Order: sequence, then structure tokens, then C-alpha cells
Amino acid sequence: MDRLPRSPNTSSQSRNWRNCYQWLGILVLSFPSGLLPGRLSAEEPRPVPDVQQQLRIERLIGQLGDGTFAQREAAGRELIEIGTPAIEALGRAENSKDLEVVKRSKVCLERIKHRAFVASLVAGLTNPDKSIQEKSARQLWDLGPKARQAIPDLINLLDHPDDAIRIRVVLALHYIGPEASRALPKFIEMMQDTRTSDQLLQRVIILCRGIASSEDDVTPILQKLLKSDRLESRRSAVSALGSLKQNGEEVIPDLLSAMRDPDEHVQRLAISSLGHLQKKPEVVVPILARRISDCATDPLKSQQKGDAIRAVCFFGQKGKVAWPLLLRILSDQREDKTSRMYIILMFRDQSPEEAKEAIPILEQVKQHSEVDLRRLAEYALDRLQR
Repeated sequence: MDRLPRSPNTSSQSRNWRNCYQWLGILVLSFPSGLLPGRLSAEEPRPVPDVQQQLRIERLIGQLGDGTFAQREAAGRELIEIGTPAIEALGRAENSKDLEVVKRSKVCLERIKHRAFVASLVAGLTNPDKSIQEKSARQLWDLGPKARQAIPDLINLLDHPDDAIRIRVVLALHYIGPEASRALPKFIEMMQDTRTSDQLLQRVIILCRGIASSEDDVTPILQKLLKSDRLESRRSAVSALGSLKQNGEEVIPDLLSAMRDPDEHVQRLAISSLGHLQKKPEVVVPILARRISDCATDPLKSQQKGDAIRAVCFFGQKGKVAWPLLLRILSDQREDKTSRMYIILMFRDQSPEEAKEAIPILEQVKQHSEVDLRRLAEYALDRLQR
């Protein structure tokens, strides 16, 4: 297709248009930014302090170099509390000739920026974009106790209608730790609310120990939930009881009762929790040994039998009353491979004198078992026969 003929004054017209664009650019850049339809910079504008606040900021910056330590500390705290309106003045103060002012200005700036960052992460939790929600949550979790300033906002978000957001908030409070203990009443309220979903309920019950300042704050609640009609409450509570340390002995009767729960999963979790706690072996180990024997005749209880064997192994030497039963299981090649491996590992950690009755059986396992068990038996014998 032929091109249109060029006008003789085309180049001069182009120059005129270029000049117009240049003048338009200068006009736009010099125009008051607040009157333009949109921001020219991607950066969020900082709050501009009023005259009184600006004078207060300058006065506080001067006090960063005060002769008394208490005054310097107080000035720093006030500047951090003022927040982003103080950033510009603190930036200038970094060029001060007073080294104390420089040092404290940098600290104030870091803390103000950190607070703004944490606030942006909390806001990100409710962003419509799910990827931003997830990214904000993970960064909050990574901060742990350094996100303590967000505790009040996080507690408020526990009422959010979206369960996914509430679960991320529960995890954030958990990673902050005992400083988030003021969220415990809200956690308790959620545990008792029948509208709380099973998934959220599970997280709240299991993680409440992480924010409690003392086990005494949560133990009675968990014991009560163990008697709940709601299955997920019992399952989560029995798992949480197994993580207690100071109050472990106190909850042994509750866990023994849970072994008789109508739900087999609750029974299995109770057995595992008893093994993790390793309390009152004189009471617990014989009961676990009986459960192992009872399950031996019921093929449907094979998993529960394995749980009980592992729980007894966790007691180690304190579970010595059940060792004859464990040795019979170890010598029987029809028994579950994983259970036999736990038994080998348990005897491996005993003294040669304590484990002397296990050595002949370990020799048999070494000769007649499959590769994984044979190697583990060799390793245990090597440790015991040094």
C-alpha cells in the first residue's frame, strides 16, 4: 500500500508537538500534587505533622541527647509513639553532631518502621487477595514475639467471619507466645461456642497452651472439654493434654478415662499422650500392657496396639514391668515391623546390664529379619556390646 505523501511542514509540526508535550510535562510536575487526580509516586504519603506536633518532635529529638538517661529514654519512647510523622525529623537528626542523638534517632527510626511494617502485615490478613493474606500471615509468624504490638488488632480479628483468616490469626498469636495471653479469654469463648468450626476449634484448643502464661490457666479448660459431647473437642483436648509439662501428673486420670472413650481415635490419642507425658509409670504402664494384650486378639485394633507399644517404649527403663511382653513381640516375626523397630530403639538406649535379656533376641532379629530390622538390630547390638 502506498504511503500518504508527507506534508512539507511535517517535521516542523512534529517539533511543535514535542515542545507542547515538554511544556505539559513541566506543568504537571509543578502542579500542586494534592490537586492532581492521582498520586504520581507509588510511595504512600507520610502523615504531615501540624506545627504543634512538629515543635514537640523537635523538642523530643533535642532531649535524645539530654544529660540524664531517664530523660533520653522517655524522649525515645514518645517519638516511637508519635510514629510516622516523626520519620522526616528523625532522618535529619541522624546527621547531628551529637553522637547520642544520632544513635537514638536510628533506634527510633528502626522501631517506627518496624511498627508500620507489622501494622501493614495485620492489614494484609484481610486483603481480598488470598496470596497477600497468606504472605502476610507467614511474615507475622516468622516475627513471633516481635509482632507483640499487633496483639490487640489480632484479638479483634478473631471475630472475623472468614475461618481461614481466623486460623491464621490464631497461629500468629501462638507464635507471639505468652505475651499474647490476653487473648486466652477469647480462645475460651471460641472453644465453648458451638458455631466454631471443627478446623478452627482444633487449632484453638491445641494452640491455647502456647499463649497461656501458666499451664494452670488452661488445664481445667482442657479437662472440661475432654467430657464434651462434641467429638472434635475431645480429640483436640486429649492431644493438648499430652503437651503439658508441669501439670502432667494431674491429668493422668483424665487420659486413662479417655482410653475408654467411645471414639477409637480419642482412645489412640489418649494412649499417645500418656506416652509423651511419661508420668506415673507404676500406674500407666501396666494399663498400657493390658491394652497391648487385649488388642492382640482383635485385628481391627492393630493400630491401637502399635500406639500402646510405642507409648510403653517412651517410658524406657521406667516401663520395665512391660519388658517381658515387649521381648515376646520383638521375637515374633509376625508382629508389626514399626512396633518392633521402636522396641529395638528402646533397648538400644539401655545399659548392657539392663538389656542383657534382649541381646539374644536381637541376635535372632539380626539373622532372620528383613533388611531394615536387621540393620537396626546390628546397630543396637554394637551399642550394647561395646
